[in-house]
Amino acid sequence: MKEKLLKKVLILEDHKDAQIWLSEAVELAYGENVKITVIDRIIAVNSFLSESRYDLFLVDLNLPDGSGIDAINHAKKIDHQLTCIVTTIYSSDSHLYPSLRAGASGYILKDETKESIAEMLKNIEKNIPAISAEIAEKLLSYFHQSEPSSAQPNFTAREQETLSYIAEGCSVKHCASSMNISHHTVSGYVKEIYKKLGVSSRSELTREAMRKGILKR
Repeated sequence: MKEKLLKKVLILEDHKDAQIWLSEAVELAYGENVKITVIDRIIAVNSFLSESRYDLFLVDLNLPDGSGIDAINHAKKIDHQLTCIVTTIYSSDSHLYPSLRAGASGYILKDETKESIAEMLKNIEKNIPAISAEIAEKLLSYFHQSEPSSAQPNFTAREQETLSYIAEGCSVKHCASSMNISHHTVSGYVKEIYKKLGVSSRSELTREAMRKGILKR
């Protein structure tokens, strides 16, 4: 497989210190000639990606104007080939699986050293996913679980639509607005989805739906 050449990197990060050391890690990985653009709000993503093509998008998840998962969704709609890597302090399933569902192809925890982050970023050029060891272990554990029943839940069209929104990290209120129905109705759909999948939380919902092939990455 041909190696990638990463020359332009967009970083979405609102904390100044993190902006600096992430930029330094990028330079360590790709050299001083790499072009780095830093933005601190999700609202700026569309304009930057529409005006210029980037090779790599590093995305924080907790931004002042929303979730980085929304930024990944926006980025993938503009350039579906863009490599999106999450850089975050959050290792929970509720952050990890919606990020992967949105289109992230890597997940780096910020407690890694700058040198370790640089090494993971450099490996992207060799088509090696940039994933922190803790996250890799979590994913392996998930896939090593016992095989689920082959029986597929029988979702209605509205339940399937609700499932897609929930898996992307949307709130019940957001689902209701997007589907043009009341939040009470959406809540009812969510309860039915939980019941049919045999889960009790959003993270379990996304994992189980992906494992059964109901949701695709």
